[in-house]
Amino acid sequence: MVGLALTHLDTIDKQMNFAPWAARHDAQMQRYLRAMLTEVRGEAAEFLRPSVTDDEVAFYLREGILVGKKE
Repeated sequence: MVGLALTHLDTIDKQMNFAPWAARHDAQMQRYLRAMLTEVRGEAAEFLRPSVTDDEVAFYLREGILVGKKE
């Protein structure tokens, strides 16, 4: 970061329920996103850790907090 010195970095993995997360999209996009989550493989699956049951899909997102000090 230009002009800032990183003084703190913290991350947390946050479980997301698919339905409320995807509600901002139309039905077609929701179907597309759900298919992506239920069919994900490899490193993306390791990162997202999707959980699929008969009526619910959940996954993880990583959130971060960066604290900097002006140099």
